[in-house]
Amino acid sequence: MGISKATASSVAPAAAGDLVYGSGTNDAAVLALGTAGQVLTVNSGATAPQWATPTAGGYTLISTTTLSGTSTSLTSIPQTYQDLVLVIDSYAPGTAQHYQAIDLRNTGGTSMGGYDLYQIDSISTTNVVTAGSGRFYTSRAQSPGWSTSNGDSKAIIFIRDYKRSTSYQVIESLATYFDNNGVSRVAKCFANAYGAYGPVGRIDISTGLGGTISGTALLYGVS
Repeated sequence: MGISKATASSVAPAAAGDLVYGSGTNDAAVLALGTAGQVLTVNSGATAPQWATPTAGGYTLISTTTLSGTSTSLTSIPQTYQDLVLVIDSYAPGTAQHYQAIDLRNTGGTSMGGYDLYQIDSISTTNVVTAGSGRFYTSRAQSPGWSTSNGDSKAIIFIRDYKRSTSYQVIESLATYFDNNGVSRVAKCFANAYGAYGPVGRIDISTGLGGTISGTALLYGVS
């Protein structure tokens, strides 16, 4: 009994490194060698292989927003990144002893607070756990706070996997600020937002106490 052997179009690679692949029933095609650093992947129609330049990870500036009033909202957050990084620069409250507070909202506008917050602050060597807070504070909520006469504060807030929709959000922040005695302080905070599931579609920035704010918020997407 003989063995049936499929026939293929006679396609010969044109140069060293070219690849021959099946393009259809009994047909063959040639994929020319790609360029240095490219990787072999599949096209958008999932019909053939192709060479592609890998996307480099990094920060992409999404928006730059001036903080004003009693609360500023960052809206229309694209759902195309892996993580979000929020940088708040030259922040100052209009009232002494007011803080810097963040509230995440999902794409439907629902707040994700409360927040279980773990804080490490240079005001005290004692670590503090705050459960059920309606906002994420970038410094110890029990601290004397910021005085407008002492200077402004800066913070960087990391929001991991912000598109998740079946579990709570994880947040981490680093901040520097001046307390009411004019002493420079640092704070590191961790929290989970358990009030509602994501994805994150809006971020509200305020003092948490109703006073006015000023400064600049830069929102980055991380690939």
